[in-house]
Amino acid sequence: MAQIAALLMLTYGVMFYPRREAWLIAAGCIAAAVALFVLAPLSPGPERMASRLQELVTTINVVFFAFMASLVLDVAREERESNRLQIERQKQRADNLLLNILPARLADELVRTGTTKPARHEEASVMFIDIVGFTQASSTVPADRLVRELNELFGAFDDLCELEGVEKIKTIGDAYMAAAGVPDPAPDHAARCARAALRILAFVEERNRRVALK
Repeated sequence: MAQIAALLMLTYGVMFYPRREAWLIAAGCIAAAVALFVLAPLSPGPERMASRLQELVTTINVVFFAFMASLVLDVAREERESNRLQIERQKQRADNLLLNILPARLADELVRTGTTKPARHEEASVMFIDIVGFTQASSTVPADRLVRELNELFGAFDDLCELEGVEKIKTIGDAYMAAAGVPDPAPDHAARCARAALRILAFVEERNRRVALK
């Protein structure tokens, strides 16, 4: 009876408590079994004493093996949760990569269906940006710094284009390509590109006053 009670208590602790609390419950089960053995009235014969001692040892063994099994299950649960989080992080990185190379609506369609439907756009405006002197700078500036500068510039371009409803299409080296009127039609597509271009020019001019690399 003591073995069954100890096993039930330990099982409950493993299912509903973290590992540290499960350790405490296991220790409590063993302590309770020892206390029952010590505090129980003494039996008149050695055979009864030996039987009680055997029950105590059996109870401790049940608790020990049940707890070891719970540790294995706990480690398995943690590994499964770690794998789930890793898969979620990889999916998030893949989604972010798609958003960097595709408009949000097309990226969402590609994730949901695995493909995108071709669409014809009767009117659209395309904006190209090229950094003057980039080729010369790339031969004198360390590569890691050059990449950081481009990331800063293109990140700012993304934000400024988004303010005007212009979609980034792609970047090639130091070239930046964006468009308005795609994938969603916009009657003011040319004005959007013009406003975005003016914002970008103002940003670059202000930045050139702050940094050495221009």
